[in-house]
Amino acid sequence: MFAPTQAAVWPGPQPAPYNYRATLDRLIEYEGRGCLWRATAGAAWLASIPLLAIGGFVAGAYLAGDLHHVALVVLGAVVALGPGQLTAAYIWRRRPWDRLIVSRLWTYEQIDGAQDLNTIIRSADFDLACRALRRAKLNPSGCTHVPQPLADAPDLDTKLIVGRSAHWHSSNAPDIFVQVADCLEAARIRARVAGKDIVP
Repeated sequence: MFAPTQAAVWPGPQPAPYNYRATLDRLIEYEGRGCLWRATAGAAWLASIPLLAIGGFVAGAYLAGDLHHVALVVLGAVVALGPGQLTAAYIWRRRPWDRLIVSRLWTYEQIDGAQDLNTIIRSADFDLACRALRRAKLNPSGCTHVPQPLADAPDLDTKLIVGRSAHWHSSNAPDIFVQVADCLEAARIRARVAGKDIVP
């Protein structure tokens, strides 16, 4: 979860470094714990690296066990230093455990659709509002404090910037301010969205 003055955990397709745990936590906010299979699959990929490397050496040592046969010794050396090591190095460079999480999160955090700049909430509700919006596949990408409190709603002091990704929202989806208003109303969060007051 980011504070009002912080940037998104993964604001672009290929920035580095990044925090794996924070990225996974953010993805959970969008998809719930059903996405944890991605972390499990990633752990399996990561565990395969030493297994492949060790397996290559074991297979090579087995083949080269009879030191009286030069051909077997050479074959054992090739196996020990070849397929297992190359495959392990390839997997390490590709880092599929990262891609499983990051690529999925980017489908939510890439803002290539409509944005809403007219949502005002209470600063105390910032975290709750962000979680509710992410469950609705909307991306609260930032916020700013309202410099002058509203005369008729002085408790609303934080303006949200909310975007959405075309990956999850088709071109004929409802206007984003309608989606934001419905989301915050369902979550019973005090807000004003495009002039509409939401009172829990």
